[in-house]
Amino acid sequence: MSGESRSYYCIYSTGLIFQFIYNVTYGILRAHGDSKGGLIFLFLSSVMNVFLDLLLVAVIPLGVAGAAVATVASQAVSAGASLLYLRKYFPHLWPRSDFFKNCWKEAAQVVRLSVPLIIQSSITAGGFVVLQRLVNSFGPASIQGYAAMQKVEQIAYIPANAFNMAMGSFVGQNIGARMLDRVERGFNATMKMGGVSTIVLAAIVIAFATPVLQMFNISGDALIRGREHLYILMVCSIFNCISSVSSGLLQGAGGCEAPAVAGFVNLLVRVGSAYLMAGTFVDFRCIYVSIPFSWGAMCAINYFRYRSGKWKRYNIV
Repeated sequence: MSGESRSYYCIYSTGLIFQFIYNVTYGILRAHGDSKGGLIFLFLSSVMNVFLDLLLVAVIPLGVAGAAVATVASQAVSAGASLLYLRKYFPHLWPRSDFFKNCWKEAAQVVRLSVPLIIQSSITAGGFVVLQRLVNSFGPASIQGYAAMQKVEQIAYIPANAFNMAMGSFVGQNIGARMLDRVERGFNATMKMGGVSTIVLAAIVIAFATPVLQMFNISGDALIRGREHLYILMVCSIFNCISSVSSGLLQGAGGCEAPAVAGFVNLLVRVGSAYLMAGTFVDFRCIYVSIPFSWGAMCAINYFRYRSGKWKRYNIV
């Protein structure tokens, strides 16, 4: 690791506590049906980050360290603003003086719900490092195409991720009120909205894949490989949508084990099948030819877990 990379990493790591505070407060607000507050703080943080980047890199030449300081400072402001917002508009949620004496039962529930997802996320992060190593083995064209495709992929995931979070909040509120029939109607409505938005977005991305990827200054084999990867992703994006909505329902109901297992299976199938096909005629295409198998498996686990109806018997409180 170079000196500048180490400097950036060390400074950036000090801002993890601010990321944690923001994510917790945003989760609380979203659970209460207030998703606009979190959006405001995120917008505030983004604008401030851009301003400080210009100030600490272009005006005050602090280089890489300046960029890291800008990121941490914007995260700190966002975290502080979210706490002030929470205290003003949801004062009943603000910790009381006896908070740490009477919160152990609730803390245990949070740990039970979060640990499976933490483990899944950690394993997934490690697995994609292994997948990146395989991508690197196919040379610069695959590396450049994969990197550009990932930028577009993040945008394409926005609807599914939004429906996942909205579904979790909706289900948690309605299960708390014992309105299970409303949960099922909400699931069906969300699945229809998610399906339509996913298909429309996939069609747009496929239609404009070439000019969008060219924005990242790639051409030749890199463009071809990135475009092929993006095509496969978009064709299979309906699997991701179904899985995300089903996972949101299960998590909102208090059943995080099935989504965690689904995520692990997704990674195992993706990485395993990619490495198995790497030495065959599939060659560099193994990176994205493996997607239908992995996403299909993940989708099946989450959706059929919902269909089993076991989520109706989960008991958080």
